[in-house]
Amino acid sequence: MKFRCGVFLTLISLTCLSEAKTVNRIVAWINDEIITQAEIDKAMNMLGSGIKPEQMDKLRRQVLDKLIEEKLILQEAKRQKIKVSVQEVEEELARIKSQFKSIDDFKKAIKEEGFTEDDLRKEYEENLIKGELVNSEVRANIQVSQEELSQIRNEYSYQIKVRHILVRTKPEAILILARLDRNESFEDLAKRYSIDKGNKDKGGLLDFFTKGKMVREFSEAAFALKRPGEISGIVETKFGFHIIQFVEKKELTQEELNELIKTQESKLRQAKFNEEFSGWINKLKEKSYIKIER
Repeated sequence: MKFRCGVFLTLISLTCLSEAKTVNRIVAWINDEIITQAEIDKAMNMLGSGIKPEQMDKLRRQVLDKLIEEKLILQEAKRQKIKVSVQEVEEELARIKSQFKSIDDFKKAIKEEGFTEDDLRKEYEENLIKGELVNSEVRANIQVSQEELSQIRNEYSYQIKVRHILVRTKPEAILILARLDRNESFEDLAKRYSIDKGNKDKGGLLDFFTKGKMVREFSEAAFALKRPGEISGIVETKFGFHIIQFVEKKELTQEELNELIKTQESKLRQAKFNEEFSGWINKLKEKSYIKIER
């Protein structure tokens, strides 16, 4: 069983714990600390295989950027003298151990990955400290207003059913739209010309869906339609060119609506967190000494 501890931030912040056999090149300076090539290699290895060669340089830079951010967060946490209790660390370690069938399996797994239980304790302590800082400096500033919740409720209170015709080129879509203007059957044209194999035999009919369920361009065009039989203009998405016909609208049940509101609120909070975190980490970078060796 391969051991993978924590989320991506944890994985890429693990340092190279085995003794280096060759010179370990310094890749970056972050204030009075360094990031080595071994740390980057360790992180890349833990991301697994299957990375395309043309993606390697971009991924390595992303890993380096994340390592820099992790160093800065931990340095700031130490500056603010943020501490976590031994109990919190032990609870985190116990949670990881509980995922294994036995202690022997746990010990074997971490040994295969090249680190010890004390290494894990140190890593979890640092992660908890960083988490405390991010919670107080970033997450505490995230608020979703009642107005935003009301907007979500209004926008997601119903679902719609539509038909669509999907073609590869805009000239094809223009010709089909012209035929629809001459009152030809939408269903028949969908069966004959649509390249969406999943529903063309049903005359392009899609199941009910809520706002945001489909790709953005399609969803916006579909929800702009109001009357049964109303037809959109040509809508371009990554799949091709669509023509959409409104079929019907149906209100969500209260249970469905509550669940959807919860999901959309979570997405909104995450978007706000990402924006707030980006601004906060950039400020840390601006007041820090960061040098990347070329």
